[in-house]
Amino acid sequence: MSPSRSHLAVDIGTSSLKAALLDDHGSPLGSTKVSFAGMPGADLGAWDPSVWDSAFRQALGTLKDGKKASSVTISGNGPTLVPLQKDGSLAGPALLWLQRRSPAAIPPDSSSYFLPAAGWFRETQPDLFEKTAVFVTCPGYLSYRLTGLASAACPGRDFSPFMWDSPQLSAWGFEASLFPDLLFTGDRIGGVSARAAEEFGLGRGVPVYAGGPDYMMAIIGSGAVRPGISCDRAGTSEGINYCSLRPVDSAFLRTLPHAVSGMYTVAGILSSTGRVFEWFRRITNQTSRNYEDILREIYALPLDAGSPRFFPSRHRGPIWDFDQGIFAGLQPDHTHVELGKGVVEAIAFGILDVVETLNKEGCTVASLRGTGGQYRNLHWNRMKADILGIPLEIPRVIDAELIGNLSAALVGEGVYADLAQAAEDLVQIDAVIEPEMDRHGRYRELYREYRAACDLIPGTGP
Repeated sequence: MSPSRSHLAVDIGTSSLKAALLDDHGSPLGSTKVSFAGMPGADLGAWDPSVWDSAFRQALGTLKDGKKASSVTISGNGPTLVPLQKDGSLAGPALLWLQRRSPAAIPPDSSSYFLPAAGWFRETQPDLFEKTAVFVTCPGYLSYRLTGLASAACPGRDFSPFMWDSPQLSAWGFEASLFPDLLFTGDRIGGVSARAAEEFGLGRGVPVYAGGPDYMMAIIGSGAVRPGISCDRAGTSEGINYCSLRPVDSAFLRTLPHAVSGMYTVAGILSSTGRVFEWFRRITNQTSRNYEDILREIYALPLDAGSPRFFPSRHRGPIWDFDQGIFAGLQPDHTHVELGKGVVEAIAFGILDVVETLNKEGCTVASLRGTGGQYRNLHWNRMKADILGIPLEIPRVIDAELIGNLSAALVGEGVYADLAQAAEDLVQIDAVIEPEMDRHGRYRELYREYRAACDLIPGTGP
């Protein structure tokens, strides 16, 4: 491999697009993040996918050397679908994962996370559905814009039933032509078209490889590709993922096939943790303040400061839902700092609940690899480590989806035999945050009190 090569890795999140040029060894040559906030069409209720075009174009303008990239790989949020007309234009807004849309009736034994949204679209938007020639995924949309080829990146063959396959399409009554054949992570989708090369400033014919769902690419990019390794993917929502040799049957955990053949991801989900923290910043008028300063103030409060407690909604199964919630114990002398302490402790207590559940199921979480923007904050990392009582491992590239995408590209090129081999070679841990066990002991007591209170508040118990 020539050390001068660069690879463009792109991840489309819910609130921003991240992009990096990485060399063959996973070292960043340049990176950028483009927020969707304020962009025309960035409406979570009726999302215009052209927002992703604009953000991608802006990212490439910042990176400047995108034209030198020898490959492009894209991951993105999901389960999200984009309806396209025959000429490739939009048939309607994107059906975002967080809209949780489903039709009145779902076929029995349906396992797809994507088809319910398409069923809702057919049922409630028949005119737009009639115009739709094909549905693509979120990363599939940007790949389509680059190559002109409809695609859907799937982590692996065993994962297909959770996207779509022939039996499920038949059960839902969908024409097979509405959904592209699945490509597996690392497969070549096509080359950058002449039109896309001119529009985005990329090299014509540069290969575009299949990435996958952002959470799976983050798992790969954190190095959680061998049994016993766990990662915390913290973004708009959060997931604690344990790499397992066996599936786990638990009402409080979600087991899915891993992108690495023969393994599984066993996860607990904390929905909207990033969103609830942004909500806290807005209501306390701190959106212009540095995250590190906000968390430094919160961390400096005594553990027994008497802060109000924040209680999120607790939904069925493996999901702690932070999209809604309540404060309890507010006092007239409480400030934004005490409110913030209540929010971040609630998030960390939710993570601890997931870790304990995994441990009870034989998925022992001895340490946690952190990925996502939250892990850039030292004080938040220290607080999480203290509450969990285990070390946090911080990768060199914190936006691990990007290293996951690089792994896919290098597998596609034949540099590595498989994703596990690529990830083990490319992922580097830059820092380890050890817990302060005295603080952990007190946090355990506070956690038990918090869980007991959750069980008493309607809608927040298990």
